[in-house]
Amino acid sequence: MEPAAYKDEIVNFIWNTTNLKKKDAEKAVDAMLRFIADVLKQGNEVKLIRFGIFRRIRLVETEKRVFSGEIIKVPEHYTIKFYPSKSLKDYVNKQED
Repeated sequence: MEPAAYKDEIVNFIWNTTNLKKKDAEKAVDAMLRFIADVLKQGNEVKLIRFGIFRRIRLVETEKRVFSGEIIKVPEHYTIKFYPSKSLKDYVNKQED
């Protein structure tokens, strides 16, 4: 698996490509991430044009116990799905010359 981009790298990228101070770039990243998390927690989706959509998906599942064969209901919980936009897919798949 390839290396991941970490929050510090995002902060440094914003710091190096804008006129923001590093501390302000970090606050901007924190604010954006908090906003996305809060919107998802409320049950809404986050649409970022030319990037993608974040959605909260409710999961209701059952499991089968291995030894007894008993079927149990797993407590309802949520997961987050990301659906990339066509623009993002095209950009990622674009061949470099």
